[in-house]
Formats: sequence, C-alpha cells, structure tokens
Amino acid sequence: MKTSVKHNPVSIVITNLSELYNALLEGKRKCEEIALKISNEQLRKTIINLEQLNVQYARELNAQIQSLGGEIINTDFLSDSKAYNSNDKAKINVGKETMNICSKVEYPIIKLYRKILQQPVLNSSLKKIIQYQMNGIMCTTLQLKLLSKFLQTQDVALS
Repeated sequence: MKTSVKHNPVSIVITNLSELYNALLEGKRKCEEIALKISNEQLRKTIINLEQLNVQYARELNAQIQSLGGEIINTDFLSDSKAYNSNDKAKINVGKETMNICSKVEYPIIKLYRKILQQPVLNSSLKKIIQYQMNGIMCTTLQLKLLSKFLQTQDVALS
C-alpha cells in the first residue's frame, strides 16, 4: 500500500524563505569581500548599500519565518561589518568585479524571489514584502552596473 505524503504549504513557504535568507547572507558576505578591494568611493558605497539591503531583507525574512512558526535564526552575525577605509586597496578591474557581484549576488537571489512569488499559498502581505525586496535588490544592482559602466568610460576617457 502506497501512501502519499502531503507537504504542509506553510512549511514549504518557510523552507523557501529560509533558502532566500541564506542566499541574502551569502550575498552580504560577497559584497563585503569585494567592497574591501574597491578603491573608488562611489562604487564602494553602492556595494555597501547592496550589502546593507541584504542584511535588512534577511532580518525581515527572519521575522516572517518566525511569524509563520519557523525556527528563530540567529541574526547576531548580521551586524558584523568590516571597516571600509580607503587605504591599501588593490588595483582591480571594476567592470569585472561589478559583474562578479551581479552574477554571485543578484541572479541567484532574484531567482529565489521569483520562485517564492510563484507559490500559490503565499498570502498577499507576504507577497508584497517579497516583491518589494526583489525590486530593491534589482534597483541597487542596476545602479551598481550603471555606475560601473560610467566609471569604465571615465577611465577610457582619461587614458
């Protein structure tokens, strides 16, 4: 006799939100790594802004996970930020590093946001939060790409 196991819709949402939470933390870590290498102040601030968005959104997701009955995730390490001073920056390829951030941070995270938005059991308020967060990540990474392109054209013009 074969029994079918039905998955609790709320537990699926919690699992997806936890997966997104972990992806945002990974994005924070990658932004932090790259921001420490960037000597251009504008670009570094934009990357730090993306890092801070990841932290803010991870905290919001943690609260949603808890409200749905999921486990409390320790967020103490979310406040750990590196000191971003402009000394000892290595000369790096700005365009390459920007695309590195976008491929390692934006694309996987946006994929997870879209996956969650397709959940039929998602309530409207959680759907709005997820959509808002996805738009914020997309907006900030677009700013990063535009700034990178602008800086590359400035470097070419100065050469």
